[in-house]
Amino acid sequence: MHSATANEQYLQTTVLTASPAKLRSLLLDRAVGLTQVIRVEREKNPERLVDQWTLRLRDILGELLSGITRQSGPLAVQVSDLYVFLLQQLTLAEQEPGTARIDSIGKILKIEQETWQLVCAEQATQQQATQQQASETSKPRSAVPVPNFQSPGATPNLTMSGPPGGSLNLNA
Repeated sequence: MHSATANEQYLQTTVLTASPAKLRSLLLDRAVGLTQVIRVEREKNPERLVDQWTLRLRDILGELLSGITRQSGPLAVQVSDLYVFLLQQLTLAEQEPGTARIDSIGKILKIEQETWQLVCAEQATQQQATQQQASETSKPRSAVPVPNFQSPGATPNLTMSGPPGGSLNLNA
């Protein structure tokens, strides 16, 4: 199997099975990576202000923003305002040379990334605890026969139940 295809399948499986928090974390991972790419590209070619990387970053910021519902409370409003601010800063960064704004966007996204990584780690811990608790409560408690130890030199009683209506005596 071609490695690009394997990577694409892995990514697709990861996205399809990820929790909403994990999806946000994946988007933030990519956004932080893009700010680093943009920085390197700007250092190579300071005249190029808008390119495929800034457009991709804009798409990710828009996706992150669209995932927030303002009806969720004051924290959701603050987070959505943060993404609007980042989009505004990206617009300004696309209009001026240099890396200062891109660096600032990257720093803010890094903090957001770390926050969501902690959320995902906490969710994973809770999920493991829930699974462990479920497996412990679902384990059948079978009665294990206790061996009947006899005194040394005694003949062991090896009678086993066999077919209905009879028994098999191994001492015979």
